[in-house]
Amino acid sequence: MSVRKSLLVVEDNFLIAAELATALLRHGYEIVGTATTMETATDLVSRARYDAVLLDVDLGGAATTAIAEALNGRGVPFVVVTGSGREKLPPAFQAAPYIPKPYSVRILVDALDLIGKTSIRTN
Repeated sequence: MSVRKSLLVVEDNFLIAAELATALLRHGYEIVGTATTMETATDLVSRARYDAVLLDVDLGGAATTAIAEALNGRGVPFVVVTGSGREKLPPAFQAAPYIPKPYSVRILVDALDLIGKTSIRTN
């Protein structure tokens, strides 16, 4: 990866979020924040600066549809991670790369690299 991309990790399991952040740092990404609750995710999505988001569909029972809609509205790319099948996802998630749980870090990096090649935010 030639350009260091900044990421926001939205994952309700704190340990998984921390492990992902560490692994993604090793792969050259800058982690601008991790969110394990809707309150934190909503705050970080609205105020942090990042190139892409790793977005869990469910945060402790709360759907992240509003977050996906906000990201879509601002043109921010995100990768969807979930234990649900793609066919069960709301429309806001349908255009994003989809990775079913459980997944490997290599698969996430490949998906993040792919969206980075097609859309890198400049603001």
